[in-house]
Amino acid sequence: MAGDGTNGYSGDGGPANSAEVSVPQGLCVDGFGDLFIADGGNNRIRKLYPSGQIATVAGNGYTGYGDIGNIGNGGNALEAELYSPTAVCVDGTGDLYIADSGHNEIRKVDGSGIITTVVGNGTAGYGGDNGPATAAELNQPVGVAIDGNGNLYIADYGNYRVRKVDATGTITTVAGTGTFGFSGNGGPAASAELGYAEGVCVDDSGDLFIADSGNNRIRRVDSSGNISTVAGDGTYGYNGDGELATSAELEPPSTIVWGISTDGGGNLYIPDSYNNRIRKVNSLGYISTVAGNGTDGNSGDDGPATSAETASPAGVCLNGTGNLYISETFSYRIRLVACVGTVATPTLTPTQSLTSTATPSATNTPCPACPSASSTPTFSASPTATQSETATATPSPTPTSMGTPGCSIAGYYSMDGTGIFDDGEIYFMPLSVTAAQTAANITLQMNAPDGNLMQTALYADNGSGQPGAFLGVSNAVPVSSTGAFTMDIGGGGLTLAPGTVWLAFIGTGGTGSYTLTASAEQEIQFRYLDTENFPPSNGSSANPEGGDFDAVAVDLNGCAATPTVTPTAVCYSWSQYGVVGAGDAVAVDASGDVIATGSQYIPTGYDVMRTVKYSADGTRTLWTQNDSSGGTQGTSGNGVAVDGLGNVVVTGISYVGGTGVMHTVKYSSDGTQVLWTNNDSSGAPNATGGFAVAIDGSGNVIVTGSSFIGGETVMHTVKYSADGSQVLWTRNDNSGGVYGTSGVGVAVDGSGNVIVVGNADPSYLNTWHTVKYSADGTRVLWTQNDSSGGSKGTYATGVAVDGSDNVAVTGHAYIGGLYVMHTVKYSADGTQILWTQNDNYGNVSTNPGVGGGVAFDGSGNVVATGNLSAPGGLIHTVKYSADGTQVLWTNNDSSGIGQGVSVDGSGNVIVCGGGSSGGQNAMYTVSYGCPP
Repeated sequence: MAGDGTNGYSGDGGPANSAEVSVPQGLCVDGFGDLFIADGGNNRIRKLYPSGQIATVAGNGYTGYGDIGNIGNGGNALEAELYSPTAVCVDGTGDLYIADSGHNEIRKVDGSGIITTVVGNGTAGYGGDNGPATAAELNQPVGVAIDGNGNLYIADYGNYRVRKVDATGTITTVAGTGTFGFSGNGGPAASAELGYAEGVCVDDSGDLFIADSGNNRIRRVDSSGNISTVAGDGTYGYNGDGELATSAELEPPSTIVWGISTDGGGNLYIPDSYNNRIRKVNSLGYISTVAGNGTDGNSGDDGPATSAETASPAGVCLNGTGNLYISETFSYRIRLVACVGTVATPTLTPTQSLTSTATPSATNTPCPACPSASSTPTFSASPTATQSETATATPSPTPTSMGTPGCSIAGYYSMDGTGIFDDGEIYFMPLSVTAAQTAANITLQMNAPDGNLMQTALYADNGSGQPGAFLGVSNAVPVSSTGAFTMDIGGGGLTLAPGTVWLAFIGTGGTGSYTLTASAEQEIQFRYLDTENFPPSNGSSANPEGGDFDAVAVDLNGCAATPTVTPTAVCYSWSQYGVVGAGDAVAVDASGDVIATGSQYIPTGYDVMRTVKYSADGTRTLWTQNDSSGGTQGTSGNGVAVDGLGNVVVTGISYVGGTGVMHTVKYSSDGTQVLWTNNDSSGAPNATGGFAVAIDGSGNVIVTGSSFIGGETVMHTVKYSADGSQVLWTRNDNSGGVYGTSGVGVAVDGSGNVIVVGNADPSYLNTWHTVKYSADGTRVLWTQNDSSGGSKGTYATGVAVDGSDNVAVTGHAYIGGLYVMHTVKYSADGTQILWTQNDNYGNVSTNPGVGGGVAFDGSGNVVATGNLSAPGGLIHTVKYSADGTQVLWTNNDSSGIGQGVSVDGSGNVIVCGGGSSGGQNAMYTVSYGCPP
């Protein structure tokens, strides 16, 4: 719909799909069908008209950074400065609101095109609650939404809060304590902890939804102010389709939109950014994928949305005809999924007599053309002689009442009321139990293909005449199209107490309709378990939700067993020569994109810290950052890591103020912002340097290196809070005594414990020194000292942790008359050396080897890289089996020297180091594909 895939700015006044956009993020649609786009990389807001043309409506392309008092307020919005706008929304009068995150403000463009600030004073911070919103402090507001009463909600990202500005202009906090964490469900939202609040939206009932991306969850604040989780189990990953959304994995959610305005089912749509998918949570709380196949890319236009590739979707929005717009941040496009919404369906209460066998008549046809929500179907019924009232449709049960742990129950639709049960529809009917009894067998006749497996389910009454708690499921039996079939409703003798229970039926799928007759006024729920397709085939015009479930296996409860899906590896082989300089470290984000850091040599005689992000396939440079904070004395990058949001943290050495400091910088995932900087000068007047960095599950940053403290060089390790505002703890290890100790590698295990490796006594009697600290930094859990190199030394260069918390360290040692790449695997508790590998580089004693980095792949295999000091350098990379008994693969690359290594989710091995390009040393990054 917009964007030609090129990162840039062009095309205003012409077709939107031929225009250039840059890092598009938030989206919204007004009452005229105009789509507003937060074109963050261009510092503008663009507008896509229904005619297909694009125009700029706010922003002149400049940031105005550092001049907050002169960013265009009170003037034409086209002449104003915006700084990384991330979200937009429109109120009922057509006023446009912009989350101007870089300026820490919310801006408004009125109907005459004049821009003003309505929230925030431009200072990054937290303050001003219960006062005028324009005097308050915000910290990177990245999401904005407005409700029907004119209340404005703001995702105050850097403050871990959601703020509210009421119609009088007064600001308050409605969710979050300001502490990064996860707590408070079931209680007041203002007392709960949030991770990074990125997106907000409000439904027609006044419930507030928060994309709590730091916790990989969607949270809801109800009208009474209490908070709960509606999607995500907190685990970083992808699974759960067809199950309750609270049991699903997200990675991580970004901005969200509530589809109630065009989807009467009240569905919630989530950009599952690093899974490259759009997820949908239906009104019963079940999750599915509606767009994206999980691959980072942009193919698939004009085909099924679930078969298409998407690239880091960041924003979604539904228009008035049920079409879903998606902003794809790094494919630089806006795409559309046609007709994900359905016609609004009213919730009605059953009134038919329990003695009646008649089914009500109704019309509720999902419309392929996606009419507006005003096209509400009319339900009607023709009572029989035994009915005392007009029959009406029955409401669906609440999400918490459906299914048992491990059961995937989804695809619920209202019954059409005629006795004809179309694909995906549902109908409930009460059954009166006069005395305690075992659930009786029920005989049914259904016109359906032979061999289809069906099953039943029972629900208790909730006390209000609606289905309540789930009671049980039946055995699964094959359907016969020519005769009756019998099912045990309780699935093995469920005892029913006197009172009312509810039975339900779900359409069996396919293209036909199926006629059901039942004895004893009992209608039951069926589950069609086909053997052809998994997951549900979403998106057909006849059945937008999909109604087919896999029946390869059926568990004891009769639920379809979820098959194990092994993702297809996408293997990339590529290399990139960067600027004149050298690379030192490499990391991979959740999308497989590669971030390398090192030093760029400036001709005037100093270095800058150079960080570059490449696309997973190596074809694009997504962004670069050059840090020259050390001035003419230089700045160098030594370590890099990526957090769960894709933000990049780099550490190194910078000569700030003439003294070497441990210089740590956090960049936003799109590379447009420096989120924070920390300079540690604890060794002053001697130098302090950072050599490696790691990030824990909460986004906290751990840096290790060296500092001169107490008259000695110590292994200096610091843990910063995720927002960089606090030093959580510091450890100084002086085990090398007067000869010094320095840290060279750091990793974090699954419990947040920190493993640091370094070198103690850095003379020719060097020993590599590995220490494991507790997550809170108060305890040394274990140490290991390796002096296998004897008098000529043992030198550590890198450390990694596997999924079982075992630790691998690599480096080099003098063994057998030459330096070998020395790799050791320790048990998680540090009590055992599980294995050792000494790689003699082909026994080339005249060209000693030097260790580099180490990483684990998804199977626990260990990949180590280093270099052989042959003429011109030789990158030597080796892959060992998890048990250390086999060398699975080796590679010798004559392009340069290997310093850092990382392995992505597909098993691609990426190495960063130094190479030679055009006769000069250059930063060299290479992907060797997926070695066996």
